[in-house]
Amino acid sequence: MLAIALVLSIQRDWVHTFTLLSQTSDLYRLTRDSGKLPSGGPVHEYKTIEASSFDRASTSAGAEGWFANADYGKYLRSEVNEGRTEWVMGDFEGPGAMVRFWSANPMGIVRLYFDGSSEPLVEAKMADLLQGKVKPWDERFSYNAARGTNLYFPFSFSKRLKVTVSESTPGERLNGLYYQLNTRLYAANTSVYSLEAKQIALLLERDSNRNPIGVPPPTPAGKPGRLQRFTVEAGKSHVVPFSESNQSAIDEVVIQLEKDDRKFAPSDPRSMESRTKLIEVVGTFDGQETVRVPLPDFFGAGVLPAKLETVATSVQDGLLRFKLPMPFQRTASLRLVNHGKLPFRGTIQTSVASNPAADYILHAQWTADTARSRPMRDMNLVNFFGEGRYVGTVMHVQNPTQAWWGEGDEKVWVDGERFPSWIGTGTEDYFGYAWSNPEVFSRPYHGQARADGPGCGGQIGNVRWHVMDDIPFKKKIRFDIEQWHWEDVPSRFDMTAFWYAKPGKWTAPQLDLEGMKIIDGPKPPTPVKGAIEGEKLRITSTTGGKNEVQAFGGLSSGQQLWWKEAKDGEMIVLEFEANRSGLQSLSANLCFARDYGIQELYVNGRSVGVIDFYSPDLLWKIVDLGRVVLNKGKNELKIVCKGSNAKANPPSRMFGLDYLMIK
Repeated sequence: MLAIALVLSIQRDWVHTFTLLSQTSDLYRLTRDSGKLPSGGPVHEYKTIEASSFDRASTSAGAEGWFANADYGKYLRSEVNEGRTEWVMGDFEGPGAMVRFWSANPMGIVRLYFDGSSEPLVEAKMADLLQGKVKPWDERFSYNAARGTNLYFPFSFSKRLKVTVSESTPGERLNGLYYQLNTRLYAANTSVYSLEAKQIALLLERDSNRNPIGVPPPTPAGKPGRLQRFTVEAGKSHVVPFSESNQSAIDEVVIQLEKDDRKFAPSDPRSMESRTKLIEVVGTFDGQETVRVPLPDFFGAGVLPAKLETVATSVQDGLLRFKLPMPFQRTASLRLVNHGKLPFRGTIQTSVASNPAADYILHAQWTADTARSRPMRDMNLVNFFGEGRYVGTVMHVQNPTQAWWGEGDEKVWVDGERFPSWIGTGTEDYFGYAWSNPEVFSRPYHGQARADGPGCGGQIGNVRWHVMDDIPFKKKIRFDIEQWHWEDVPSRFDMTAFWYAKPGKWTAPQLDLEGMKIIDGPKPPTPVKGAIEGEKLRITSTTGGKNEVQAFGGLSSGQQLWWKEAKDGEMIVLEFEANRSGLQSLSANLCFARDYGIQELYVNGRSVGVIDFYSPDLLWKIVDLGRVVLNKGKNELKIVCKGSNAKANPPSRMFGLDYLMIK
């Protein structure tokens, strides 16, 4: 009741925290011109921008540095407050609302200053704030997704919002911080009620089990139609027609695929991957054909089979759901076209909602990039002229190697901007995870529906829905993602852009059948003969840092033991075994990279050298550790952090061990 009283106390045409929370799953709002309220309230126009730690060497397309990749530790400026240095990540002139906060490595103390106040309203450890440990921003809003930390919450402000970070402990390496802040900036005459302490108190009083992202949208759900069984023969189509007397919207599409438990290589024409990728979904609304997308991409997965559960689409065991509204005035149709050589069978059920008061119709464009990964380039998802809002991206990667494929940044130009108002820090960062993590996950607005491996190879499907952070445009939108693979390989990228726009003359382009073909990923990694795998060594003790096993293409067994975030003087001790005692030759396959540290290695208590693992390029070297005295059975390898090279960027002091070899 207190929350209701607060809402009633604010004028109906104001934007504030609770009206914004009501938009978190309102997909129909995206079909309306500039955010008309469901109750018929006023239009609130805004643009959405991104502040990030992107490499400032990226200044203009075609210029040197456009694909620069040091996307960390970049800030607007530094300030001194109460004797501490604070680094400004974002400084937004209002009115507005910051709706998304992401980081790959949250650190330091984050502070949010509203409307020019010298005192922060929000002050917390960034790692806690972005991982659901600070109330009221608990797991309903804030979480870790495949090592990417995310906070989806509308921090509304009437005049200004400044976001800063400072050290939480002396010497904290804020020059290595990755971050993204996505923010709505409303028209200057918009009345926005700033978030304040009493609103935070009300949020704390709300039922902790209520997930605002799960609140049903205010528009009534559509009425389900009859279940239809279909068979689409090779080269044929199946059409689902819709005809209404007034404005309507296809509210949901549910397809159940025919069950097939046979296993084939993805490139085999009989595989689920190949058969479903060659099924095209064509959407026509009042005579305008604005959707032409392969079936797996239409449902957000990019490739099937997959697992996904988001506010807009889901894929579970061959059951596919599409929940983005598809408005039309009088007629519409969905057509399934079989471009393959085998029949395609299943069932389809749709529902239609009446009078959704939509201004826009759904557009979806699929493109494929089948050239080698070099030279680096911007892959264009959409270059559309007109008015509307960008609402989603699906990316399907087919990687024939285990190496990482996604260093590329997203870049979005709106209404003829000279420089993109969105420029990010990496492809997986845009999709809300981090560190090339091949982990399947789903969250309301984003997910990785599939990640085959080994390493970062095989079939990968990523999706991000822009619901709170939709991107309105009045005249034009261009959306690119950089092609930035670690290796020069014949990888394949195909991408689907979803946006709503006013009806017009635009027609979705024909699909590239060559780009729809499925290729196989890398073969499973094999161990080097005689190697003592680093990732299998027992860690007997550690005095700091974090350790984990990381999938890494091209290594023995495809994994490394990764030690990171160590401070000078901290150590990790590993145990390995030898078959005999005595003086023997020992070598190790070790990682050298721009963010790796200087370490001293000891074998059975004796130093075998100080090694500087800095390198401007990522590479692995077999390092001769010399002749050492080993025991039959258990032996000890100790790594002590000694610092970092002056050129290290960032100076993260990492250490990576593929394997040891005794000869």
